[in-house]
Amino acid sequence: MSGPSASDGAAPGAGHGGEPDTGGPYQMTVRVSHSPYAGALNTAVGSTVCPTPASVTRPRTPTVFPGCEWADWKRWPGCGRSGGRHSGGPHTPASRPAETLNPVSPVDRLVSDVSPLTRGLELLCHAGRRAYFRVAAFNYEHRLLARPNRTPAGTVWTYDPLNRHGRDEMLAAVAACCGPADVLYDVGANVGIYAVTLAAGGPDRRVVAFEPSPPAVVCLRANVARNRLADRVEIHAYGLGDEHGTRPFYVSTAPELSGFDRESATRWGATVGDRPNVPVRRLDDLSLAPPDVIKLDVEGGGPAVLRGGHETLERHRPTLVVETHTTGLDGESTRAMRDLLDELGYAVEKRDGFWVCRGGSDA
Repeated sequence: MSGPSASDGAAPGAGHGGEPDTGGPYQMTVRVSHSPYAGALNTAVGSTVCPTPASVTRPRTPTVFPGCEWADWKRWPGCGRSGGRHSGGPHTPASRPAETLNPVSPVDRLVSDVSPLTRGLELLCHAGRRAYFRVAAFNYEHRLLARPNRTPAGTVWTYDPLNRHGRDEMLAAVAACCGPADVLYDVGANVGIYAVTLAAGGPDRRVVAFEPSPPAVVCLRANVARNRLADRVEIHAYGLGDEHGTRPFYVSTAPELSGFDRESATRWGATVGDRPNVPVRRLDDLSLAPPDVIKLDVEGGGPAVLRGGHETLERHRPTLVVETHTTGLDGESTRAMRDLLDELGYAVEKRDGFWVCRGGSDA
């Protein structure tokens, strides 16, 4: 979460546009982007009026909701500019020396006033997410109700209760990289939205899907069967890494965060629901059709996959579309992946939340 601070160049007592600030309430707009609480929080705190002391122009406390971003501070129209309990009274920046000002952040006041509400919203959002995934898991297990899932790469049938990939830019990027008869490796296939959508996009296209999470594999098989794509989607129920063996796999209460990294599985308030030992293979040890495109989404495990597939990447030079997973993690995985790709001579094009990496003659 990030936001402007008192050190961003605004002088004490200056308004958002640099004019002297004589107090009065402010309108605070909160934009929630990369957070599982987006819907509820945007509705609950999308625009909050915060009375502020005369000298306050920007928040100094940057933490309210995980995944939120402060933006758009502006004066609430029609409010008085002097007097009153929150306007600073007769003491304005014009009448008091700057060094004597002791501003109180409106965000400090907001956190103090609504911290019980904050905790309540977080608990509500956690409960809502868990309820959704339980309903989805039950629907997948019994294959009760399939619905059309419209994506930028086409429409397929899935057992997901909601269409969560309608504006998936990474899916659109993978589709743009795939030819009509290409072989795609879907590493971290999850329930198979990418796998079935991309397989359905060309009758001669083949998808090799890798997914180590036992609950996700159940959903993946259900989606492949519902779309009658068993002849185009090859499922491997194990993970990819840099060694052959077994590893503990952290099944998260937010299933899309599940992975071999506990930190990743417990982001956004999620917890670990199960920890089975699952098989892991090196990509270089597999006897499969060589890949033209590899989609990589493995929740912090990308470096191990690249190390275990170094020979494959060097020999066949597939295009890689890699989700970077920076939110909630320390960034070490992303840096390690970039170093490995540079070592292999891949050209990395940064997009919003993912990379498109080309290793051919046009790299």
